[in-house]
Amino acid sequence: LLGYMGLDAISQGTLSYRAIDSSMTAYSERPFQVGDTLRTVLKIDRFVKNGSTTLLFFTFESYNADELIFITEATGGFFTKADLASNKGIITPKKQLRKNVEPKEFPHLSNTTKTTYNKEEMEAFYRADYQACFGEKPQPTHKEMYYLPHDIKMVDQVTNIDYNGGVYGRGLICGEKQITPDMWPFKAHFKNDPVFPAIIVSDGVTQLGMFLFAHAGLLKKFPNPYFTSVVGNCVKSRFRGQTRHGYSTLRYEVSIKELVEKEDCIDLFYDARIFNDEVQIMQIDSYALRIRNNEN
Repeated sequence: LLGYMGLDAISQGTLSYRAIDSSMTAYSERPFQVGDTLRTVLKIDRFVKNGSTTLLFFTFESYNADELIFITEATGGFFTKADLASNKGIITPKKQLRKNVEPKEFPHLSNTTKTTYNKEEMEAFYRADYQACFGEKPQPTHKEMYYLPHDIKMVDQVTNIDYNGGVYGRGLICGEKQITPDMWPFKAHFKNDPVFPAIIVSDGVTQLGMFLFAHAGLLKKFPNPYFTSVVGNCVKSRFRGQTRHGYSTLRYEVSIKELVEKEDCIDLFYDARIFNDEVQIMQIDSYALRIRNNEN
């Protein structure tokens, strides 16, 4: 849309687009499947120009056919190479427990004491071979097996699991992903300005949440479990860095905020810090993942 409006022509291709902030609210648990039609309505609300930098504030609604799935309010901007090079990422104080939150151990049914998982064990997890990954087999379902072997695998290894850790003292899981220049997202995002998409980076947070559910043995609570969104939850994200074309390491630190057990589902709420090498490039607050029984 911005290209159609002529921003690239005005800047002579000297500016690069980067996301800054977003707030996404889920309105449906309905997953996208093969044959569905994704429909998006994007509205630019306003522009702010400061020197060579142009910021835009916009909203987009995403539908599965005519059903509203989520609404995102976002901020993005066009920056010079110097602007991007001078970005120091997100500066946060040393990790400490959040006030007004009572620490409590993350609930789990598994007796495993293993807290790290290597690349081979993660490959087993992604192909739903829980026997090879965890040493036990908590009934992987067709929906899980369909999702987990997806081309977008954002966790090469789990480096730490602590059921009493994290900034809330309610659970912590950490993971890493090696970025290489031959990865397919660089070919699509963007032409002549390859940078790894933040939306794919953030999917590693989802995958770590799924791994924690399996590690804790919580999949056993449902005969045919599957993962979905938590309707009404608003995920807030900040983007203050980039993953450029080349070799680097993405590092995830996921702190459990709350786990809510209901009669027909379990909701997991958590925050995440994401680093590219030593620079924190993303902060995600109030991420949520629901596990329920598939009745179909």
